[in-house]
Amino acid sequence: MGVSLEVWGPYACFSRPEFKSERVSYDVMTPAAARGILESILYKPAIRWVIDRITVYNPVKTVNVKRVERSEIDKRPDFKKVVDSGKKALRNTNALKDVHYRIDAHFEYTDEKGDRDNDGKFLEMFNHRARTGRCFKQPSLGCREFPAFFKLPDPENIPEVDKSLQGSRDLSFMHYDFDYSQGKKKPLYFHAILKDGVLDLSDVKVIS
Repeated sequence: MGVSLEVWGPYACFSRPEFKSERVSYDVMTPAAARGILESILYKPAIRWVIDRITVYNPVKTVNVKRVERSEIDKRPDFKKVVDSGKKALRNTNALKDVHYRIDAHFEYTDEKGDRDNDGKFLEMFNHRARTGRCFKQPSLGCREFPAFFKLPDPENIPEVDKSLQGSRDLSFMHYDFDYSQGKKKPLYFHAILKDGVLDLSDVKVIS
């Protein structure tokens, strides 16, 4: 039930929750962000995506950008009106630059699984949609302004992990995902170790 997907983009920001007003990105994509990309390509109530591995190909580079964030919800999303009205906040974003990842994942069935649902059905649906560039919404790399481009990996043209990522790098505690089992949105974290550019999530011990 496994799938693989290459994703890349000029910018990304996987926000660290300990920074409130300013956005500061983790060094690599979070499992929650990876799950969101897969769901943007194929979301079905009968399945739940589980991220097994995130491979980082490009060196970790950061850039500071200014972003205008709306402080109030406006029914008419007109940029000039928001700026003129003062209902905005100009904030710094410490983003990643020139990112390229590979997501390896599998799906598990939920209580919504139907009698006609099977492994082959969802695998074929995902691979077909990814192969043809179809998605329910444009996937993003942490922020909507940072679109994620995607494709199925080419087994004959596998990118190489940058030499700067060789060895072991302790990324400290990172956001893993959210737990909705108790009826509330509860964040979960894990101790992230990047080894030779690979964030292995196959045996993660999460904490709340």
